[in-house]
Amino acid sequence: MPEPCPWCSSPLRPFLRRLVCDRCGGILIERADLAGQFHARVEALPDTPTERWCPRCRRRLQACLLSIGEETLFDDVWMCSRDGLWLNGGLLESVLSSGLGD
Repeated sequence: MPEPCPWCSSPLRPFLRRLVCDRCGGILIERADLAGQFHARVEALPDTPTERWCPRCRRRLQACLLSIGEETLFDDVWMCSRDGLWLNGGLLESVLSSGLGD
């Protein structure tokens, strides 16, 4: 059973290999899964540790700078070295609707 959402502490639900928060819209997604959504290389450059915890393994999440292809996102993205990227609510939808990777 996953831990609660690292942003709003609500229960998470599994969706495919992802964990989704229906309250705040956050999502834990593997880097390869995210790259497949955009057909582009995804890089996460670690920055500072946060006070938030990965909902799968309970390791501390680290703020990161996320690049998809040639674009760099400056939004709040957290990473777990084991389980992937936590995208806060609306970020994935916003990036997908922007046409990034087209």
